[in-house]
Amino acid sequence: MSFPELLTHRVFSPLGLKETAWQTKANVALVKEIINPDVEGLFKLGHVNDRTESNLHTTAREFALWGNLHLNKGFMNGKQIVPKEVIEIATQIQSPIYKDTKLPLNGLFWYVQGTPAVYSEMGEKVPKGSYQILGITGPTILVIPEYNIVVAKMYNKRYNYGGDNYLYYLREFSNLVADTFRK
Repeated sequence: MSFPELLTHRVFSPLGLKETAWQTKANVALVKEIINPDVEGLFKLGHVNDRTESNLHTTAREFALWGNLHLNKGFMNGKQIVPKEVIEIATQIQSPIYKDTKLPLNGLFWYVQGTPAVYSEMGEKVPKGSYQILGITGPTILVIPEYNIVVAKMYNKRYNYGGDNYLYYLREFSNLVADTFRK
């Protein structure tokens, strides 16, 4: 079974996701990826080595459900969809402790807030134990367990963070969320 088939069978279907799938053909429901604002966008579709892992498309609503699945440690719709241990490993710090404290600490595919770091994708106002994940065209899920919130934002444009200001815009987003929901 391919990775897309596994996720669809074991996670997407049990979650009730109907708009999340690996797409290999253009259709009117898909948003084009904008690489250059002066040129019409293109569909990010196709096969890489006969695999379609790079073609995941979703909606903001279902993207947020993915974050909610992680917030709830894999439990949703009255059942454990993903083992709690898998979620905990992914969303806890797994990277080594660096001598250079400017470097961020990360989980598995998720950026995890430990001690705020200068080069982190997460702002210094985000509470410890929070985590976020980024997609190639800018979608972001920020999960703040301390506030019991999940925030999803969507983009369809590569390099949407402003080149040299890449970290500033990512950090600003998470800091604004933290300020908005701080108890």
